[in-house]
Amino acid sequence: FAWWLSLVLLALPVRSCHHSLLRFRSMSSKRSRVSTQQAPAASQPQTSAMILRLPLDCVVACSQFLTFSEAAQTAVTCSRLNSLLSMRLEGETSPALSRRHVLTKNEGLAANVLFSLIERAKCLRVVKLDSFRPENAAGWLLRLIETSGSSLRRLDLAWCTLEGPVEIPTSTLQLLFATCKNLAYLAVTFDISPATLPLPPLEPLEALEYVMCNCFTSAQPRDLHTLFQACPSMTTLFCRVKVTEQCFKLWRRVSDLHLDGELFHVIHLQWLEHMPALRKLTLGSNFSLDEAAATAQTTLPLLEELHFKIFRTIKPNLRAPNLRIFSSGISLALDDFARTAPRVEILYLDHDSATALLQALVASAKANAKPLPLLRTLVLRGYFNAEEERT
Repeated sequence: FAWWLSLVLLALPVRSCHHSLLRFRSMSSKRSRVSTQQAPAASQPQTSAMILRLPLDCVVACSQFLTFSEAAQTAVTCSRLNSLLSMRLEGETSPALSRRHVLTKNEGLAANVLFSLIERAKCLRVVKLDSFRPENAAGWLLRLIETSGSSLRRLDLAWCTLEGPVEIPTSTLQLLFATCKNLAYLAVTFDISPATLPLPPLEPLEALEYVMCNCFTSAQPRDLHTLFQACPSMTTLFCRVKVTEQCFKLWRRVSDLHLDGELFHVIHLQWLEHMPALRKLTLGSNFSLDEAAATAQTTLPLLEELHFKIFRTIKPNLRAPNLRIFSSGISLALDDFARTAPRVEILYLDHDSATALLQALVASAKANAKPLPLLRTLVLRGYFNAEEERT
C-alpha cells in the first residue's frame, strides 16, 4: 500500500501533499516544473487516468493526505474524481468528505464554514483548532460530539479567549465523556457554566492518556475531583487550575505533570507521594513546592526531570535517586544536594543562587572528589557582568 500511495501522490497535480502526521513531497526537478507549467492541460487527463486505475477506496484513502483545498483542486480534474473527492458543503456528500479523519486550523477554512463541515465529515479522528475559535463555539462543540464523537481520538480546542471564555453546560461535558470512548488526547480551554454546577458524575474515558485542562476557573474542588476520577488512564497532565491533595490521589498513573496558572498556589511535597509513576514535574511561576512537615522525607523513585519556571529551591527532605535534569535554583550545600539527586546529569541554574554550589564544585574538583559523578552539563541562566563572567 505504501508503494501505491507514493505513486498516487506523485501523480497528483498538487505538488505538496501532507497529512497532520505524515508528509510526502514529490521529487520534481526544475525541468519538470517548467514542463508542467507549459502543458498543464495535457498532463491532467493522464494524471486522472493513472489515479482511476486504483480501487476507488484506495483513492479515497489517499485523499486523507491532502488538505481540503488540495483535494478540491484534484477533484476538478475530471468528473469521476469530482464524485469521489469533492469538498462541496451542499448537495450530496462525497466519499472523501464523509470519511475525512483530520480537521486542523491549517486547512485555511473560514470560521463560518466549520459548522457545515462537521455536519458532513462524520468520521473525524483528529480535531486541532488551537488559537482558533469558530462562531458559536459552544454549539459547534456540541454538534461535533454528536456527529464524530465515537471516532474522535484527539480533541485539541485551545481556543483563543480574547473574546472571553467559551462556556458550556455540564450536559455537554457529560455527553463528551459518554460518547468519545476512543479519545486519547484532550486539550480544552472552555469553561463550565457556573449555573450548571456542581458537575454530575462522568463516564470514565479508559483510553484518555493526555489531558490539558485550562478550564474550570469557576469550579469547586469537588468538580475537579469528579473530572479527574473519570480519567483513570491519564499519564500526562497539563493543568492551570488550583488543585488539592485529593486530585493528587487520583493521579497515580501520571508520569508527566505540568502545573501552571495565574493564582499563587502551594504544592506540598508530601502530595507527590501519591504519584508513584511520576517521571517529570514542571511547576509554573505561581506554583511553589513546600513541605507540610519538616521531619517527613519524600522519595520519588522514578522522577527524572524537575523544572521550576522561576527560582524555587529544591527541598532538603526530597529524595530523587534517578533525577537526571534539574532546572531552577539550589540553596542546599553540595553534599545535601548530592544526597537528594546523586545521579543528576544536567543542571540549569539561576546564577544568583548558584555561587555557593559553584565554589563547592571547584573545591571538590581540586580535591579530586566527585560528589556528582554523572554531572555533564551545567547551564547558568541570567545576566552576568564582566567580573561575574571571569568568576
